[in-house]
Amino acid sequence: MVGVLSVWYPEVCGNGYSVVNRILHGTWLWPTLLLILILKLAATAATFGSGAAGGVFTPTLFAGACIGSLVCQLLLPIWPGHNLQAEAFVVVGMGAFLAASTHAPIMAIIIIFELTLDYPIILPLMLACVVAHYTSLAFEKKSIYADSLQRKGLGDYQRQLSTLRVSDLMKRDPISILDTANFREITEKFVTNRFNYLYVTDTAGAFVGAIALHDIKSYLSEDELASVVVARDILREDIPTIAAHDSLAEALDRFTRHDGERLPVVLDDESHRLIGSLSKNDLILALAERSKPAPQNGSQKTAENPANSS
Repeated sequence: MVGVLSVWYPEVCGNGYSVVNRILHGTWLWPTLLLILILKLAATAATFGSGAAGGVFTPTLFAGACIGSLVCQLLLPIWPGHNLQAEAFVVVGMGAFLAASTHAPIMAIIIIFELTLDYPIILPLMLACVVAHYTSLAFEKKSIYADSLQRKGLGDYQRQLSTLRVSDLMKRDPISILDTANFREITEKFVTNRFNYLYVTDTAGAFVGAIALHDIKSYLSEDELASVVVARDILREDIPTIAAHDSLAEALDRFTRHDGERLPVVLDDESHRLIGSLSKNDLILALAERSKPAPQNGSQKTAENPANSS
């Protein structure tokens, strides 16, 4: 199919940059443009859906440029007195179609702006990308890359994370301090240990929050104020925690809402007793280790018993 299209309509094949450039210069009439758009979408669906080599990023820009130009040509007879800029419609169409297909409107806005560096187009581009994104979500929750990532093993990673528990990877008895500790004890903990957050517990050992290294800097130059400050005065209560029985998939989700390198691990959600900490690096390394292919039986036996090779 693609071979036949390349003979009759060579614009359908390739990355489409030359066609987008011609669309920007307004050299296409709407009947030809509509036909090329339909054929390009069919060729991309056949190629990408079959698993053959080829991406969807540049075809997405191609389709968006075509749609933007078609909209402009449709509006010209309706508003004959207005000076509609076809280039702006093409660029906004590219951004809107990219945002709709990838479900990433911010990324689409940044990419299109970096390509054009056109400041006046920012507002219509933002509006079109946001509207296209939410309109697309009403019909399809997954992005255009979802099935491709699934074929490449994204589901395997999710299953691996869901089978491992936080208790399998956490480090027990993390460094912490009581909520009644004075400022001198807090600074000593930060000096003797290299971390950005110091965990705070009550007398029963329950986690009540954490003190950020950045938050104590303002007190270092104020001796009078530092002498009366205790841990509960400067701790942050919005630090996310993870229970020991939770899966690593849940821990990964918690890390997206925390800028620290560690998560406090509590025994359970009821007692909230601090029992450990989970490192982001340990989580990534564990996932990388489990994603390695298993050794072949023959090579494994040879490694276990070198005498078998003689």
